[in-house]
Amino acid sequence: MVRGVTTQQTQAENGISHVDSRGRVGREAVGLLLLSLGVLGVLLALATWHWLAALIAAHVGLIACGVIARRTSSSRFKQDLGTIVACSSCGGLIPVLFGVAPTLGWLAVSLLAVAAGLWLSSSRVDEEA
Repeated sequence: MVRGVTTQQTQAENGISHVDSRGRVGREAVGLLLLSLGVLGVLLALATWHWLAALIAAHVGLIACGVIARRTSSSRFKQDLGTIVACSSCGGLIPVLFGVAPTLGWLAVSLLAVAAGLWLSSSRVDEEA
């Protein structure tokens, strides 16, 4: 009797897993849509306050995405892509800040130096080295 129950459960699990995978993809798609709309809403709200605030938030978000991709990816291509995104975003933000107010530009350069110092002095040792 136990054998029949486990067979029925296995068949039910196989049937549910196919439906569940479609539901999981749909849930992820809706989640990504909500995330995109939320980020767009934040950027638009910041833009109504000041265009520079929205620009800084967008660049900081790109830098964070690049750093996260670099740290969490096992693929060398994804790590390189994360580095390119983060560096190009920094390279785009700093000249804009210097153009708006040189003090903001120097603040960004100083914060970049602090971040690089923290990264270099971290106790995490790479296995690749």
